Amino acid sequence: MNNCRKLIFLGLSVALVSALFLPFSNISHAASSSDGEYWYKGESYANLLHWDNSNVNSNDTSLSTAVVTAKANYNPKIDRGKESITAWSRLDTINRLYPSPLYYPAQVNEIEVKFRVMDLSTDFDIYSTVPKHNITEYTVNPYLSGGVGMMFTILNYAIPGSDIIAAPFDMVMNNIKVQKGTDTSGGTGTIQSVKFKLPDSNKSSLPNSISYKEADYKTKGVGKEKGVTASFSYDMFSSSKKVIVTPQTKIKYSIHPIPFGGSYFPTIYASSNTAYFNHTIN
Repeated sequence: MNNCRKLIFLGLSVALVSALFLPFSNISHAASSSDGEYWYKGESYANLLHWDNSNVNSNDTSLSTAVVTAKANYNPKIDRGKESITAWSRLDTINRLYPSPLYYPAQVNEIEVKFRVMDLSTDFDIYSTVPKHNITEYTVNPYLSGGVGMMFTILNYAIPGSDIIAAPFDMVMNNIKVQKGTDTSGGTGTIQSVKFKLPDSNKSSLPNSISYKEADYKTKGVGKEKGVTASFSYDMFSSSKKVIVTPQTKIKYSIHPIPFGGSYFPTIYASSNTAYFNHTIN
């Protein structure tokens, strides 16, 4: 009997240790909310940076430029669910590609979070997003809103790809209008997006010291919050079918060369490729 108990205890111990060392991405875990339980669905990253029809770091797969994770809540009784998608920029990567003292610290111009059905003919209706459409348009003077680095950022956001020399004189010397907030595609259907315009660059960025597989649980808690999150509510009218959905993100950056010898150089306006993955609704 004692030997039997020892074997049972040994078996349970091995199982527990094995579970502790399972890769995080392979564990399906739930998080409670007012909607019920959200089940973690996965993560992905992008590792390219596009500008002027070229890929800056296409040969360096270790430098990611965007990260995305998703959690889902689905009630089969009413064919209704919600997808919560979190996205992060990777400023460490951009600043490594464009280092000081040649460039100012890179800025995040826009983070687009998108949710779509793989088969667009599916009877599926994404009817609501959080956050909602909330754009604030305000006037700034680029010379008074944060120095030369901010001037590059504002001008480049208003006129993507522009620089101080190419911009009209009155755009540089006078106040200009910029937009900040969340822009939604609106309506209903099989594709919806939320664009975070001019988000807080540092808060939206995931340090390269944190793997994309660890992003979801290493950026939670007081003082650790990173990234932007959008949720998408939907009705699914084909519960008998195998429905595959795709959470995704794309990041737009601006990189500002530091003036040298009295000359200004064009702002580099670059985008990550799309970070995405597929999962089934269940």
